[in-house]
Amino acid sequence: NILKQCPMPEGTRFSFMHEPTFDITVHDLYVSMFVGGVLIVPREKDLMAPHRFIVDQQIEGWISVPSLVTVMQKLKALKPASLPSLKYSFFCGEPLLVDHVHDWFQASPNSRVFNLYGPTEATCAFTSYECIRGRTLKARNGVVGVGTHFADQVSKIVPGPSEGELYLGGSQVSA
Repeated sequence: NILKQCPMPEGTRFSFMHEPTFDITVHDLYVSMFVGGVLIVPREKDLMAPHRFIVDQQIEGWISVPSLVTVMQKLKALKPASLPSLKYSFFCGEPLLVDHVHDWFQASPNSRVFNLYGPTEATCAFTSYECIRGRTLKARNGVVGVGTHFADQVSKIVPGPSEGELYLGGSQVSA
């Protein structure tokens, strides 16, 4: 799981920005619980200004769909160092664009950034790719790669830039 790749200290402040029916909430709930973190639930008005929520609540752990980055870009909310409290940023549920990562790095200079991938039946995320600041991202057509499967899971991926099926198996996949 992501905690093996990215350990987080006790007391880390996590956001809880999603509807409880969205599988990404599993990440919010369990990661915060496993590390003894604090889960911050936004008020309705916070949902309209997530950048303010991050700043006001000193959020350290963030997970969202990449399209929320697009919204923040359009609101001009990703100014340099505007999200200094962030230490762990996870994006899942949609393709993560290279320009999302660059703008997020600019706004959150203290954050590690991860692209997570996994269909719903894999209980949120199954693979992870850490975007390293200052390094060329593994991407194709402007979309960041999905990375590799978590150590305790199994996947078979067609090698190279070819089409094929992605096989997922392991304890995380529901029947």
